[in-house]
Amino acid sequence: MSIFKLSNHMVNEEEKLKDPNANRYTTKSQVGAGGMGTVDAVEDTHLKRILAMKILSDRYADDPAIVSSFLREARFTAQLQHPNIIPVHDIGETPEDGTPFYTMKLIEGESLLEIITKLRDKDPAYEQRYSRFALLGIFRKVCDAVAYAHSRGIIHRDIKPANIMIGPFGEVLLVDWGLAKHTSHMRERNGPSQEMNDALLTHDGIIKGSLAYISPEQALGDISNIDRLTDIFLLGATLYHLMTFSPPYNIPDIATLLNHAEKADFIHPLDIPGCETLPHLIADIMIESMSLNKEDRFPSVNEMSYAIDSYLGGKHVSGYKKFKRGEVILCSGEVGDEAYILASGRVEISCEINKRKSVLDICEKGAIIGELSLLTSQVRSATALALEDCEVLVITSQMVLDELRKMPPWLEKTFTALAYKLSNINDRLHPFISSNCTLPVTRQVYYIFLDNQTRSHEANTAIMGYSKAELTRLLSMNLGLPNFRVEEVIDVLLNNGILFLGSLDIIQPPDLDEVHALVKFIEREQSEEKNAGTIGLEIPVAKIRKFTQVFKGLDHL
Repeated sequence: MSIFKLSNHMVNEEEKLKDPNANRYTTKSQVGAGGMGTVDAVEDTHLKRILAMKILSDRYADDPAIVSSFLREARFTAQLQHPNIIPVHDIGETPEDGTPFYTMKLIEGESLLEIITKLRDKDPAYEQRYSRFALLGIFRKVCDAVAYAHSRGIIHRDIKPANIMIGPFGEVLLVDWGLAKHTSHMRERNGPSQEMNDALLTHDGIIKGSLAYISPEQALGDISNIDRLTDIFLLGATLYHLMTFSPPYNIPDIATLLNHAEKADFIHPLDIPGCETLPHLIADIMIESMSLNKEDRFPSVNEMSYAIDSYLGGKHVSGYKKFKRGEVILCSGEVGDEAYILASGRVEISCEINKRKSVLDICEKGAIIGELSLLTSQVRSATALALEDCEVLVITSQMVLDELRKMPPWLEKTFTALAYKLSNINDRLHPFISSNCTLPVTRQVYYIFLDNQTRSHEANTAIMGYSKAELTRLLSMNLGLPNFRVEEVIDVLLNNGILFLGSLDIIQPPDLDEVHALVKFIEREQSEEKNAGTIGLEIPVAKIRKFTQVFKGLDHL
């Protein structure tokens, strides 16, 4: 194009902008049709873009109430400038016959209802694209849109999957603000309004679409009681359909449906076939949002959003429990579906071996107790006793499963398999941990100091001693025992004069003959067939009384 032609073209465009009678929009195709009019795809010749134009039907053009409602929808929507609310660009009358219209962004995509239908029919492409997390992400954007509208004093009153559009690049738009009201304009009277009847009863498809999610106050026609909490109910009903693939009131007969809706009488989401794995927290959010009594619903959309975010972020917990000193937290042999993270206090973990209590561990702040029961249905293998007043954070098996289901399916199976393998290890515990360990610890004391004695003779040096902490650590490492189990045995040996603390709290090398004799005595006492013939040989008679006292102190460990 030459510069001269380009200049003429620009002049023509400028003249067109100045001409008030010029038709700015050129119709390209019809996008959809509804009870009140049509939606066309049009070209904005001024800005050279494709828009959607909603045009009021000719049959309503002379009805002032409907014209007013149509224009109010356009103006309400235009006031709500939010990424998840469809933007309105222009409002006016067609130059041909003066029919009201308004233009808005043309949405290329599909409604959430269409997506739910595809998922219900198990379309593989949709199942791959729209995971539970993706659907919750879409719903969160709808919550943001409604929360923003509420902040501007506007309630939608017709939230449902059919009024949520999903674009090909992740756009989420809440549309159709035809029933929207400003809270300051809500009429203070009871009884169904003609406006509401028109919205719900004009077309069979619209009846099923809107009534399937209707709140009790809407079903009762209690106009004065419709407010922000009504939108929260509708959000809960939309979430219900999104997660279960079935609307709350899937009832063909309108009268029966309304009767159920008046009482908020819908099937619990977890009772719907195929929804057994639905996260309990998400089900709880639905139930709270759709409470019959408005006072029991989330007080705001933000509170509802926070509950969803807590689920998505894995921040939710069942709560805290407190246990008094001496109180049993978990009991061996019982079946449980809870585990506890110790927030304060100390807990003793023990089990019964051969009808005798054996302490396996002492847990402190941060330890987790009873974790295997979260993923297995096996009975608990140990008892947890509060040694002090304790507070614990409760984790339920359902919470863990909910979190695992956020991840790839193989990960849940991996964790479950590991849990079962770990639970079977209880039957093959280290023998020194699951039973009395006094003999191996005492024998190891003998070997350590015997080795030191040999080394000292070879090097012509003094036999090395140990601090209590050093000896405990060395014995624990050699035997694979917890420190506290070893320390208990050392304390009994110190208290009964088998070991001695010297200067600087160093345990001095003991009388190895006495320690060796004590080892033989313990072996004899723990043997099923006691051999009295060893007394006076490996076990000096003079030491029997002392060793008996030592053994009594060791035997209860």
